[in-house]
Amino acid sequence: MPYLRWAALLLTLFNGGCSTIRETQPPRTATEQLLISAAADRAAGELRLPLAPHTKVYVDATNFGDNFDVKYALGAIRAGLLRQGLCLVSKEEADTVLEIRSGALSVNQTAQLWLGVPSFKFPVPFFGAVTIPEIPLLKNELQEGIAKFAVAAYGAKDGTLRKLIGPVYGISRVQKYVVLSVPWTKSDILPAGFDDQVMVK
Repeated sequence: MPYLRWAALLLTLFNGGCSTIRETQPPRTATEQLLISAAADRAAGELRLPLAPHTKVYVDATNFGDNFDVKYALGAIRAGLLRQGLCLVSKEEADTVLEIRSGALSVNQTAQLWLGVPSFKFPVPFFGAVTIPEIPLLKNELQEGIAKFAVAAYGAKDGTLRKLIGPVYGISRVQKYVVLSVPWTKSDILPAGFDDQVMVK
């Protein structure tokens, strides 16, 4: 039947032309990791503690969270404290405890398809439904990494409040555009000289 031959040909073309090979499936793409780590670096850089240099501090991360990206964020905060001249010690040795908390450490993504054909399912007899990928002509997609940190500093011996710091914020962005099916990317997560176009979605 001509209809079935055309349907089979259409299925073959779309399956062949739109296949993607990914050898690994990590919990986050490299772009997402860079967005979150850049936002964490920027938020950590905003944490300014009014403590004298060489003050012995203990970082209490009990309430900081337990998601996939926490370890890097904690490292960024500790590095920032060291740059301020503070000494990181155990709780028993500390003069001041820094109880840190995170209100956000994740990625937002928004996309606007201004002109083009959205993804849809095409029924093929005896084969089921075939998903036809989106065909964008004009599109704008924004990914944002957002970090929100705060610190409560209190005396290690008497538990009295020394200072509340924050919340402070860090934001990073990757902006993707498509014009007449030609894509390009702008971002603030890679230093000058790196090619943003190699970043995966």
